[in-house]
Amino acid sequence: MKITYLSSLLTATAAIVLVANNANAVSFTGYDQNFKPLIATGTPPSTVGNPPFPLTVSESPNSQSAYDQFIADTNTVTVSTEGFESFSTSSTTGQTIDGLSTSISNVNATFSYLKKSDNSALTTKVQKADATYGLFGGVNGNGTYPTDGTQGLSINSANKLSIAFASPLRAFGYFGTDLGDNNNVLTMIFTLNGNPVESVIVPSFPGGQNSSKFFFGYIGNTASTLFDKVEFSSSLNNTTPSDAIGIDQIRVASAAQVTGTTIFVNPTSVPEPSSMLGTLLIGGSILALKRQQKLDRSAAK
Repeated sequence: MKITYLSSLLTATAAIVLVANNANAVSFTGYDQNFKPLIATGTPPSTVGNPPFPLTVSESPNSQSAYDQFIADTNTVTVSTEGFESFSTSSTTGQTIDGLSTSISNVNATFSYLKKSDNSALTTKVQKADATYGLFGGVNGNGTYPTDGTQGLSINSANKLSIAFASPLRAFGYFGTDLGDNNNVLTMIFTLNGNPVESVIVPSFPGGQNSSKFFFGYIGNTASTLFDKVEFSSSLNNTTPSDAIGIDQIRVASAAQVTGTTIFVNPTSVPEPSSMLGTLLIGGSILALKRQQKLDRSAAK
């Protein structure tokens, strides 16, 4: 009983910290640290029957629950999902990430993928299963994989990925895979007309199991909390060590397409040691302050 109660308390604490750090938005992440697809490296999901794709709730319950919440808060009729299935992954004619353009929920989205070292564009076309420059199919050697269909997008922490939208949006969500290698921390940066709107750290378990899966969702608090650009910012800068992150099923919504902003609580979330220490220190400080005030009142008598 005590263990169950403590787990519930830690979950609630983690949720409170997450919401308090984001004054302009509701943001949440469902993270499945122990999830690993039962498919061989390089094998497209469509040819494998165990497990079937798309992945089910029972296989990755936390990320799926977060996705379901995001779906519930956006209009399912007018909001679409980009799964990268229509792009070529050929080594000669394939589409690179930099310059990729697509329409999501009837809003044009343009991708920019640059080297952190010199801000040059990554334009080399490469074969499937390469996580450095472009689109990929199946599971690659870095542990990233598509969360639906047979294709997805893979980025490397040594590079910068951003997505610019032709008109302002209020909501942004996506499935991600394999985050946290080499203790990489991913921050989502939202801007409007070049001005900062929000920066949100994606909660994960750095150094966790390879091929983990998560869903990240962001919704502005009000109809006027908008953004027109999203940047994926990794804490790692060098090619070695680095962290390859898979991205799939991107979903965006305008202010008119947002139907709610329900706070989501990941059932298995616990604060990182530093966050937990901070919580304990704050709690200890409050108790110490109250104790001192009581002693002061007694002395005054």
